[in-house]
Amino acid sequence: MLDRVRASLAQEVSRLIKVDVADLDAERALNEYGFDSISFTQLARRLNEVYELALRPPVFYEHPTLAQLAQHLVESYPTLRARFSVAAAGPGEAASAARPAAARRRRGRVRVRGAVEARGSLPERDKIAIIGMSGCFPMARDIAAFWDNLVAERDCISEIPAERWDWRAIYGDPREDGNQTNVKWGGFIEGVDEFDPLFFGISPREAELMDPQQRLLMTHVWKALEDAGYSAHSLSGSRTALFIGTANSGYGGLVTQAGGTISPVGILPSLGPNWMSYVLNLHGPSEPVETACSSSLVALHRAISALHADQCDLAVAGGVNTILTPDGHIGLSKAGMLSVTGRCQAFSKHADGFVRAEGVGMLVLKKLRGAQR
Repeated sequence: MLDRVRASLAQEVSRLIKVDVADLDAERALNEYGFDSISFTQLARRLNEVYELALRPPVFYEHPTLAQLAQHLVESYPTLRARFSVAAAGPGEAASAARPAAARRRRGRVRVRGAVEARGSLPERDKIAIIGMSGCFPMARDIAAFWDNLVAERDCISEIPAERWDWRAIYGDPREDGNQTNVKWGGFIEGVDEFDPLFFGISPREAELMDPQQRLLMTHVWKALEDAGYSAHSLSGSRTALFIGTANSGYGGLVTQAGGTISPVGILPSLGPNWMSYVLNLHGPSEPVETACSSSLVALHRAISALHADQCDLAVAGGVNTILTPDGHIGLSKAGMLSVTGRCQAFSKHADGFVRAEGVGMLVLKKLRGAQR
C-alpha cells in the first residue's frame, strides 16, 4: 500500500510542477524541486481534493520527502488507507482508488459519503474544538484585555522599557562597527518576572534560574486547562499532549552575567513543555517547536494532527516569546529586518521591516465530538 500511495503522490506532484515522474526522487525534499509556501498551499489543496483529506501546508515541512509524506498519510488517515486497500481486489479497483475524487464525482461513478456542503469546511469527524485558552500580550494581561485592545484598535507597541535594557546606550547606526541598533520599539508584556514557584512545587531559588518563558509557559498552560474545566488531578496519567512554540530568550546569558549557575532544565527552551508534562503527569506527546515566526502555528498544526491520528485525547497548543536582551535587536537591525518606525506595514511601499514583540498564548483542543459529550 505504501508504494501505491507514494506513486500516486508522485503523480500529483508531477502534474503540479511539470516534472516527469521518473525524475522525482522519493527521498529528496520537495523544496529542492522549487516548492515554496505558495506551491505547497496548492499541493495541499490538490491532495485534499484528490484524497478527501484536510491537509495544511506545514505538513510538507514536517514530512519533506515523498517517502516521508506517504508514510505520514498512511499512518494518520484511515480513510486514505481504506481507499488504497481496494487494490488487493484487483488492478482495476486500485486504479479507481487513486483516481481523483472530484473527477469520479463528475462522472457519477461514486457517491461521496459525508460530502462537505461548503468549500473549505471539514467533515464532522475532523473538526476540532477550542475548549479553553489563556494568554498575556503587550498591554494586555489576559485574553479579555487583548480582545478589548483589538476592538479599540489600540497600538500596543512602545519604546523598550528600562527594565529590559537601556536602548539609548546602544542606539546608533547598525551599519557601523560595534553593537548598535537604531530601533527602540517593541511589544512588551508586563510582569514577565512574576511567578508562583511553590504552586508548582519549585523552590524560589530554582525559579530564579528558570527562563521566564518557562515560567510563563507553566502558568498559562495551567490557566488554559483550568479555563477548559480541568483540574491537575483529573488529567494526571491522561493522554494529554503539549505542543509549544518557543525559542532561546537569552536568559542564560543574563544568569551567567549575574554570577549564577545555569540549570539546563530551566534554560533550554526544548525542555519547557517536557517539564510541564512532568509536573502534571501527562502521558501524551510533549514537543517544543521552533520554526521562527511560524512556531505557534506549526505547534497548533502538530496538535491537530496528533488529535486526528489518535495520538492524544486532549492537546494544549501555543507559544511563548520574551525579549530579554538587546542581541536580537542588534543582529536583526544589522540585517535590515527591523522597522525603524516601529510599525509593520505589510504590502505597503512604506514598509521598512517588522517589529519584535513578546507574548504567550495557549489553546486547549479536543475533537469536537468528544467536547460535545
